[in-house]
Amino acid sequence: MRFNPFLTDLNDKMVRELSRTSNLTDLAFDESLADPENIISILSIPKSLRSLRWTQYFSCYNQIYSCTTPFYDILGKSLIHHKETLEELDLDLRHVPCSVKGHARNPHAKVEDMIEQVKEKWKNDCHLLGSLKEFSRLKRLKIGPEALCGNKPRGIAHARLPDSLPPSLEELTLPFCFSVLQDKRNIQLADQIWIHELVHLVQNSASNLRNLRKITVLDWSPCLDWPQIGDWEIFKNVEIASAEAGIEFLMLKETSRWQTPVPYFLEILPTRNPGRDY
Repeated sequence: MRFNPFLTDLNDKMVRELSRTSNLTDLAFDESLADPENIISILSIPKSLRSLRWTQYFSCYNQIYSCTTPFYDILGKSLIHHKETLEELDLDLRHVPCSVKGHARNPHAKVEDMIEQVKEKWKNDCHLLGSLKEFSRLKRLKIGPEALCGNKPRGIAHARLPDSLPPSLEELTLPFCFSVLQDKRNIQLADQIWIHELVHLVQNSASNLRNLRKITVLDWSPCLDWPQIGDWEIFKNVEIASAEAGIEFLMLKETSRWQTPVPYFLEILPTRNPGRDY
């Protein structure tokens, strides 16, 4: 099944007519130009998904219409239809905060001060995916940690991390960016809710996540702003807890620039595109 990546008129009527009509089991959107809401609508078309990969780099560039309002809440609701079949979920969605007043990606902006385009889509929990506890076959998960745990400016998740993930989970990868924490760097790193939740998850893995074997934290900061000496120490408690629990814990630095590597092209081409994937 093919979808137009520039599709802008995927309306409710079309979604209803196509709902649960496709036998497609694996979907991948690698740096798609489609509107995020259209991609989320497309998820209702397959009868049952086995895997979903969505890799995208979102940046504002100080433009009103390109500052994407968080959409994890509606994404989570759409995925529920596949909770009994989904085995792999790769949501490598990278959002760089902006400093423009009234923009959705400004971490200091109050809802009442946001521009109208943002207010129309804003919801209290729009930055949270919600619980994946009922995804009984999910084995591999890659997702930005704040989509699971929340943050202090926008709100913390309603459930603790080990209570939000399914017992079937074997591998967890958390892409994040050191370089967005620019002021008082070490203090902000230490204050990240998701790091504390990760420790709690590992400490409770024996009772909640018995199949969990591997956790990876993946920094995607640009090459000119790699982690400073001592930054990785913030994960020391996670590392210690993982060793005690028998879980492999990796701290990796991605070598590409801001954009996500495009998995589709890396899989089918023998060489990388030097203008994109190095």
